[in-house]
Amino acid sequence: MRKNLKIDPEMRKTFWLGLFVTIGLILLITAVYLIGSKKNMFSSTFHVAASFSDVNGLQIGDAVRFRGINIGTVKKITMLNDSALNVVMNLEEEMKPFIKKNAIANIITDGLLGNKIVSIRNGNNQAKSVEENDILKTYPPIDVDDVQRKLKSTNDHLVNITNNLSDITDKINKGKGALGTLITDSVFAKNLKESMRDIKAGTKNLDRESEALKHNFLFKKYFKNENEEKK
Repeated sequence: MRKNLKIDPEMRKTFWLGLFVTIGLILLITAVYLIGSKKNMFSSTFHVAASFSDVNGLQIGDAVRFRGINIGTVKKITMLNDSALNVVMNLEEEMKPFIKKNAIANIITDGLLGNKIVSIRNGNNQAKSVEENDILKTYPPIDVDDVQRKLKSTNDHLVNITNNLSDITDKINKGKGALGTLITDSVFAKNLKESMRDIKAGTKNLDRESEALKHNFLFKKYFKNENEEKK
């Protein structure tokens, strides 16, 4: 006679609770992945590619934008050779008529957090629309580190220039150097002003003496010959 197996109610409760939690976690992780990577579950898609020398931190699942709106995601990144990487993009089918074959893709930084995205912009709007598996032209991505190094170098030069100007201004204020002496030495400035006044007065006297000599009978012939040579 077979004995009836009795299952402990607590064990049964624990089993169903664990199963429920496991299924819930799986659904939650799947939903987060699909929403986060924007897989366009309910729309048709097509693929285009672009080749870059450096993806600069771009990752699979990052957004692709066209004229400021998200139109797809990065599907795959593969190495073509030692100097090129191929980026395959999954784009919404409804955007195909608007993206032209001569469109240009480049990798840019999105916002302050530094997330990378692929930005697509058209070249000549008269070109034909893009097709499945077309390869877009690219701009090299901007190296943020290189830009920061250049900005730091420029800032260092500006600091040096500012320090030099401050030093020169300080010397002028203290009367050091020729320029400082000219500006701060009131006696020297007064003497210089009087010397200029004497020079002007001497020049006027010289002009008057020259005019008088022109009318002197001893020098009249000389000035007459000089005027004829000038003519």
